[in-house]
Amino acid sequence: IQQVTDVNSPLLAALHLSVGENVIFIRRLRTSNGQPMVIATTYLPERLFPDFLARDIEHKSVYEIMDESYGLKPDDASQTFEAVMLDETEEQLLTVSSPATALLITRTGYAKGAPVEYALDYYRGDRTRFRARLGAINQTPLVEANRIRTLGER
Repeated sequence: IQQVTDVNSPLLAALHLSVGENVIFIRRLRTSNGQPMVIATTYLPERLFPDFLARDIEHKSVYEIMDESYGLKPDDASQTFEAVMLDETEEQLLTVSSPATALLITRTGYAKGAPVEYALDYYRGDRTRFRARLGAINQTPLVEANRIRTLGER
C-alpha cells in the first residue's frame, strides 16, 4: 500500500484520487517460455479494493480478484503506447543488456464508467510483437489478442 503524496503524480488524475489517498501497488514479472517478458505494475484505489492484498494474488489474476471479490472488473480502458529506455533495475528484471528499450503501455481501466486501475506495463523490445486488427472507421476498434509472443514463435 502506498500513499499518493506527490501533487504531480499521474495517479491523481487517472484514478480520481486526492493527495494523501492510498493505492494498492502490485508489481509482477510476466514470463513466456521461462523468459522474462513484461514488468507489469498495477495501482488500484484502496478505497475500492479493501483487503485486496489478502486475496490469492499468487494464483489468480488481478482482474479475477477485482471481479470475483469486488464486482469491479474493467470493462473499458484507455491505453497509450510509447517506446522508452529501461533503467538499470528494469534491465536486470528483464535480463537485457544496457542500453535497452521497451514498449511501455500505460493504461487506465474503467468499471461502470469509473476509473479502477492504473497500469504501467514494460514489454521487452527485443522479444515482443503486437498485432492489432481495427474495424471500420468510426467504430470501436477490434483488437486481436496476440500480445506476448517471442520472435522465434512465428
